[in-house]
Amino acid sequence: MKATDNVLFYMRIEDVFFIKCRGLVATGKIEHGSVIVGDALNVKTENGNQVKENIRLDGLEIFGHITVATEGMNIGLFFKIPHVQTIDEALEILPIRQGHIFWK
Repeated sequence: MKATDNVLFYMRIEDVFFIKCRGLVATGKIEHGSVIVGDALNVKTENGNQVKENIRLDGLEIFGHITVATEGMNIGLFFKIPHVQTIDEALEILPIRQGHIFWK
């Protein structure tokens, strides 16, 4: 999948952070389109293998909370995974990694 494919949003994950008892944050630069809090996103490997579908986006971060992010912005995508204590537990639920691709 390339940013020029017929998708509404495309972002390659640069890093993944864990916030204890809250969830995961995936950072990267939006290469195409826009994303809004509440959107359902999909994630694939660089080879195009499906990792997870219809993941609800719970928040956007860029020096504070925002509700819409557009092409060219460096952002953090926040996904709530409450009641987990470690990044390993969180990644079992939402197995995202550096290099994976979010799209919708």
